[in-house]
Amino acid sequence: MICRTKDIFITLEPIYKIMNESSLSEMRNYTTAAGFLVLAFILMEFFICQIMPAAFIGNVSLFAALALIIFGTILAIERKRDIAAIAFLMTGLVTAFPALQTVKAVSPDMVTLITGVFLLLLALVILTAKDKTKYLLSVPLILIAVYWMWTSALEANSFSAALLILAAVILIYYAFACVSEKLKLPLSDTLRADTETDFKTSGSVLGYLLLGMIFAVWALLHSTAWTIILPENVAALEVAAGLMLMFVGILLWAVGKMKFTPIMFFLLGLFFALGSQTSAIEMLVPIGVMVIFVGIFLALRSDARILPAIMIVLSGSCVLLFSFFGTAGNPVFLCSLNIIQLVIAVYLAFAVFSQSKKLPLF
Repeated sequence: MICRTKDIFITLEPIYKIMNESSLSEMRNYTTAAGFLVLAFILMEFFICQIMPAAFIGNVSLFAALALIIFGTILAIERKRDIAAIAFLMTGLVTAFPALQTVKAVSPDMVTLITGVFLLLLALVILTAKDKTKYLLSVPLILIAVYWMWTSALEANSFSAALLILAAVILIYYAFACVSEKLKLPLSDTLRADTETDFKTSGSVLGYLLLGMIFAVWALLHSTAWTIILPENVAALEVAAGLMLMFVGILLWAVGKMKFTPIMFFLLGLFFALGSQTSAIEMLVPIGVMVIFVGIFLALRSDARILPAIMIVLSGSCVLLFSFFGTAGNPVFLCSLNIIQLVIAVYLAFAVFSQSKKLPLF
């Protein structure tokens, strides 16, 4: 009798696990659908502001982008939808940025242009995954990135409006396809499928792209002698990217169970966010020193990675050089150092995530 009872529990245990996973899968579908709807809502708000210049989004986009970041966080915690998670986190940052800018109506808006470029890079990174979901998620990301770059460099017109409408329609369809049970919609199985990518990988990609975004802005600052890019908007981007880096670090620690990478992203995010809040150049000295220390910590690990260590040490060195010489320093040299950091950050994003074709990590 005891044996039979034990057999019964052994038989029922997998059934319990299946039921639990089924419930989790349903939660993931609803969370993903909610994220798609919020992103579509933000795009519709931008469309209304384009056709009605008197309309003012105000903090609407900021709060909606915060909701998008929350949904991305929930997906990271629920797991198996990690590509959608980083897509929501990145688009949340990008769409929130206009509300964070302290100086608006700048043409061309080079800082916003850079956020669009890195959203496009995220879409390209996603395309290197094995999961079929990559094709569906990359399409709206590419459309939004092209819209962002177009309106930042040129005037909004019918083309940019068409991009918004097309991306919004696609996202709304994705939302219905994720939750529709009575009506079988095309692509629903792909959108509901579990992904092979885990947040340990996808979160690291997001961190490197955020760092690359900061390096790109500073490379542009030095290459243009601070003429076509406003320091106030650079500070706004550093705050936004720095806070997101800190948040990604927390997620990588709590969800990805990683050791040093979360600390690296958290500290770098903290130092960059703090650096944007001081107008005294000499106050950047301790920040540059601390950033260099983070790079040295990385180099001293038993499984040290050369490229991230070089990137971080160069970053701290740039901060120190800028604190010593200011804008009167050698702009070509500082621009070159930032470009090197930028290239390393983008390469690491592709190398960490790429599943279809492995890239070496040094």
